[in-house]
Amino acid sequence: MKHLVVILVLLGAFVLNAQDKVKFDGQIRSRYELNNKDFNSKNDPLSYTLLRTRFGALFTPSENVSAYIQFQDARNFGEAENTTDDRESTDLHQGYLKVSKIFDSNFSLQAGRMSIGLGNQRFIGLSDWGFAGRSFDGAIINHSSENLVIDLFGFKLNERNNRGDTNDLNLYGAFATITSVENLAIKTFLFWQKGVPTDNMNRWTIGIDLVGNIGNLTYEPEFAYQFGKMNYRYPAIPLDRYNKKIDIAALFAALNLSYQFEGNLQPKLNAGIEYFSGDDPTTPDKDESFFNLYPSNHKLYGISDIIGNMPQSTFSSGLIDMHLRFSFIPVKDFTFNAEIYSFMADKNYRLNKTAGESKDLGMETDFYIDYKYDKNILFNMGFALFSSGEIFKDVFSGDPATYFYTGLQLSL
Repeated sequence: MKHLVVILVLLGAFVLNAQDKVKFDGQIRSRYELNNKDFNSKNDPLSYTLLRTRFGALFTPSENVSAYIQFQDARNFGEAENTTDDRESTDLHQGYLKVSKIFDSNFSLQAGRMSIGLGNQRFIGLSDWGFAGRSFDGAIINHSSENLVIDLFGFKLNERNNRGDTNDLNLYGAFATITSVENLAIKTFLFWQKGVPTDNMNRWTIGIDLVGNIGNLTYEPEFAYQFGKMNYRYPAIPLDRYNKKIDIAALFAALNLSYQFEGNLQPKLNAGIEYFSGDDPTTPDKDESFFNLYPSNHKLYGISDIIGNMPQSTFSSGLIDMHLRFSFIPVKDFTFNAEIYSFMADKNYRLNKTAGESKDLGMETDFYIDYKYDKNILFNMGFALFSSGEIFKDVFSGDPATYFYTGLQLSL
């Protein structure tokens, strides 16, 4: 906290000398959660209130040069007993320098700590529902023209400070959006998760995402393939993979359809199916489980967030997700949403309690509302019910899981 006070004092002194070149932004978000996601109805649910405060400043000394800094404090109510508690919850969320029109071209460079979301954020996302959010340390080179946008980036994910940079982890990638075809956006991407040395982690993800419109119908097929090698330097299942180089060969595919109906209520229906390959236990020298990198899962796989982080959330068995989402606006600025998800594994999971096998993960039903009081104030509330399938009944006690939240957000 002392470091933050010093930084804010220096920032304030700087702003006084450049008031016409600085713009401020801020956000205060509070959310109460009632969390009963341990699949045991005998336990009382966890009850807590989260608070996130953000303050940012954009400095533009010239037309093509800007700098942005954003501080964030994220905490649970009561986490610190009082204001003299030394526990740190404040950090630099973003801090970067951006130079546009390099050499009078369509290229720009952004370097520092930044939050980014690429495409539908299925693989690289802001993760903004989580109170800390997500930011990366690195650099992005952007090219923007009329029908083409390309982002080239490199991020440092883990820095171990070991001699020779051993056990470090980096992420490199390219994301391109082509809009030269009418009513169609073609998004292609390549991500490289690289360890140091490369033998520890060498995972490549290549894919394509198409977003098109036919009248009121929006369609989005997406496909991705992962390949490379990784070294299991941590206890893994099966244990015969420990400290061995394993080939990566994993698939992802999805098709989502969305239809916007006419009328004052503006009803919208979305139906989709998504597939993540699971690991085959009969091929110990190969890992077929798809890893979805650093996504924004909350809007994709249900508001309980029980399913989402792949392959951990499905125990490396993969996922076949079939879902329906429906929303409408009963009154101005008020949106009601109802969603249902059916979760099945790709590969059979060996049940320990019955000595059988199953692909049944469970089902989730969600209801939530968003009310935009004005352009700065947002109120939300939601409830989720996750009904355990055979796999979750085997791993946990098998009772249904519930999650409730209500929140208020002020943005400036």
